[in-house]
Amino acid sequence: MVTKQRKSLSELLGNHSSLFQKQYAPTLHQLALTPLVQLTLIPVINFLMAWMYEGTQLNILEGYSLSLLLMILFGYVYNVLYAKLYSEKIVVDPKACSVFIANGSSSGLSAVVKACIRAFSEAGFVVAVGVSNEELVKQVDECIENRENAEFVSSVVVDCDDVSSLKLARNFVHRISYQHGRTFMGALVKIGSETVGVMNEGLGPVELVPLDIVQNVFRVNVMGPLATVDTFLPSLREGARILGKGNARIVMLTSVSGLLSGNPLGIYNASKASIQRITDSIRNENHAHGVQAVTVNHALVRDNYRKSTLKDDPPTYAESILETDKALLKSVYPQFGERTRKVLAEWKDNGKHPYDDGVAPEEVARAVLKCMLVQSPEPVNIVSQKILIELMNCFPRRWQDSFFRKMMPVN
Repeated sequence: MVTKQRKSLSELLGNHSSLFQKQYAPTLHQLALTPLVQLTLIPVINFLMAWMYEGTQLNILEGYSLSLLLMILFGYVYNVLYAKLYSEKIVVDPKACSVFIANGSSSGLSAVVKACIRAFSEAGFVVAVGVSNEELVKQVDECIENRENAEFVSSVVVDCDDVSSLKLARNFVHRISYQHGRTFMGALVKIGSETVGVMNEGLGPVELVPLDIVQNVFRVNVMGPLATVDTFLPSLREGARILGKGNARIVMLTSVSGLLSGNPLGIYNASKASIQRITDSIRNENHAHGVQAVTVNHALVRDNYRKSTLKDDPPTYAESILETDKALLKSVYPQFGERTRKVLAEWKDNGKHPYDDGVAPEEVARAVLKCMLVQSPEPVNIVSQKILIELMNCFPRRWQDSFFRKMMPVN
């Protein structure tokens, strides 16, 4: 239910609040308005100074510096007020609610899903986890560090591609919510794969990716999450009716790849961008019914399970695509072939994995938890590479294309 006493994030989350530190610094989008402020505000300031100080005028450098300072001040004030009134104001009581986590992988629980299970259970939610097989049920139980919270975490086997299976999972969530006296208010959809290599399957210039691989990438990254959301939306609307408008949430856990288009992951990026647009539509279509839909976007996550799995089973798709059309690869996409061979060599021979440099899974989990708790979560919550993405989106598309062609060349 909606809490009457407004608690801070630190009070509610205790030792899990370190990643909710207030970040009031002006965004790049706000600072990008500086030239506009200069055009509109500086003439007014010059008029006042001329009136007060006998014709004193600001030169271009002084005017731009002053407008930049004004934008920084405005950014801080706006961000502080917005945080206090909306983005850091908790309106959901975890001890009155239940959530559902849809794990999209049959190969194991990712580090992010495990961190989300721990974060939700320790915050006080009743947690239902949808997994694809019985083996993963054991992993759900093993990932709970505080055994006192184990009674609030349940698992159900579900096939996210099968609507009838999803409906059974929804009934399961209703049942455990009733048993604990909770109201179902949130669904976290983890976009995942049946195998470790769905990102590898989206690898390569679009021309080289077989159509059956394209279909599999979209089935895993788009159709599964969409079927899950469609099944649980009626229950979330009912939860919003009970808890109050805006207090039911859908959180799509996805990638920063959906926000930028870079080489050579066109198919994979397209699937992630589809989720961004679908989430936007769901948020707008269900605004009147009190359901908020947002995304949490992250880059690669430090994940020892994924790392060990990839070490035992190298990315064979990346190897096979190098053999698909050697003549085309050599004549049209030579740099892609060279770079892919280099990465594979480091992957196999030196034990160097992209997951080594990833973001901490706990950071992603706390961003998800914040989206479930606060009054007005941001529609897009970028966990890593936020400055780069904001900076890139400030520039024209042609400039972005030029940047990616230089940073990740394929020709």
